[in-house]
Amino acid sequence: MLREIEFKREPIDENIEILGAPYCYVYFVKSEDKNILIDTGTAFWGFKLKEFFFKNKIKKIDYILLTQSHYDHLGGIPVIKQEIEIKKIGAHIYVKKVMKSDRAISLINELNMKELNLKRKN
Repeated sequence: MLREIEFKREPIDENIEILGAPYCYVYFVKSEDKNILIDTGTAFWGFKLKEFFFKNKIKKIDYILLTQSHYDHLGGIPVIKQEIEIKKIGAHIYVKKVMKSDRAISLINELNMKELNLKRKN
């Protein structure tokens, strides 16, 4: 069974929204002068987030905060940064270490591709 893929928006208040679906929630914080994204989900969700940003005329993300190094938390970064300016990415030192590993990047890319291929078939 394929995970739920409907992109949902759930406001917490006027400046904070939960975006995504149950297996891949991300948080978007928008103030007058800053846009902050907490996690990005997988590459699939990166495409969904990019669509959301375009529809809402958001051209830059000031900060992406990564809560962990799993592909379903940071796999959307390469997709988002193709067309959305990202000023800074912040994470725990362990996440930074993982992101410098060719092996880890290869695994993240492989898992993202598997998920994208599954979703294309459905």
